[in-house]
Amino acid sequence: LLYRAASMFFPPLPYMDTVSITRQLPNKIVIQAEGSAPAAYMVIDEEYWLLDRSGKMLGTTDSLTAGEYPEIRSLEGEDMLVEGTNAERLAVLQTILPALRAEDVSSLVEWIDLRDPANPSLRYDGRLTVYLGAEGEMLYRIAMLKNVVSQLAAEDAGTLYYTNGSAWTFSPD
Repeated sequence: LLYRAASMFFPPLPYMDTVSITRQLPNKIVIQAEGSAPAAYMVIDEEYWLLDRSGKMLGTTDSLTAGEYPEIRSLEGEDMLVEGTNAERLAVLQTILPALRAEDVSSLVEWIDLRDPANPSLRYDGRLTVYLGAEGEMLYRIAMLKNVVSQLAAEDAGTLYYTNGSAWTFSPD
């Protein structure tokens, strides 16, 4: 019964991120729903498409609104969910966006480049190119990045590399 109730929400409401349904005895059902929210954007055929944290395309917008979110590079919109490279890139994106949100640094990220899904990069705070590496949990890497950047001088610009599962290397411009 609960499964049927949940399945009624998702097809007609594709912009729902999560829906939970719990039964409270004796005769109460509690439904909690959270809508999808933009977390990034990508440009497809000169249109700005908003994506949620799971990579689901939410719709088009203008360049001003899109500019409030990180730009996703190296995903092909029509082929995002097919097997192969784009599926791997999407999987990496689905780890990066929630980690940026959890550490409250999404607004500091200008773009995310997924050309090399084993070592994705992003532009941070308008002055640092960051290579996130492949080792370790993404939330941990983003938390470490936030800590490392807090130790740099405000005028420091360059490249940060995540290596060996726990170390950052800074190379100034």
